[in-house]
Amino acid sequence: MAELNIIHPFREGNGRTIREFIKILALKNGYQIKWNSINQKTLFKASVESVLNLDPLIKCIKGAIKS
Repeated sequence: MAELNIIHPFREGNGRTIREFIKILALKNGYQIKWNSINQKTLFKASVESVLNLDPLIKCIKGAIKS
């Protein structure tokens, strides 16, 4: 997710596209991600920080996974 965000392939909608991609990837592997359960400011901060430190982003995603 961090690498996709760094690439930033689109002018608009990068975050939404990346979240949808991760959501589908999770579903294909038997998991469900509830993005709305993560505070948006926290997720944004974790995404920015993920360039140097993945831990906050991992924590956000783990907290949103439902099996």
